[in-house]
Amino acid sequence: MGGALRTRLRREQERRERSRIEGGLSRAVFRGFTEADGTPPWFVAETVRFRRMSTQPDHSTTEQCPEAVGAWVEELVEQGGFTGTVLVHVGFDGHAWLRCDRSRPGWARAVRDALGRWDLALLSSDGELLLVVSEEEYECVAFASTEAGRERRRAGKAS
Repeated sequence: MGGALRTRLRREQERRERSRIEGGLSRAVFRGFTEADGTPPWFVAETVRFRRMSTQPDHSTTEQCPEAVGAWVEELVEQGGFTGTVLVHVGFDGHAWLRCDRSRPGWARAVRDALGRWDLALLSSDGELLLVVSEEEYECVAFASTEAGRERRRAGKAS
């Protein structure tokens, strides 16, 4: 299969997936998709760091109830200092982020239901705060980072 055909097929699959996600979220939560060029450069490095076995999560819960996990995620976002809308990484070409209104209780559960998983990478609308939630076998874990914190860690390694 040629590269151009693969690209067309992937774009069509992503278009259908975007439509499905959009249809699964209420207008109270869904605020549209955001272009991939809004992804901060430090995002990839931090998500790679979070995947290392040696990186300890900043938060965890053994809750299994979707409502309780959603409330936990919303609390972490609030405590983390997120303001305005929250960007949820979906990774589509050209539409990497789902913009969500976090002002209504239950928004995190709605996003989880639309995406079909608790593995979420949440970015503040100013691109400076990151919260990555991952569903493990018996718990959900969360990793938090800031652009400033990443720069401090990098400066500490260079010394």
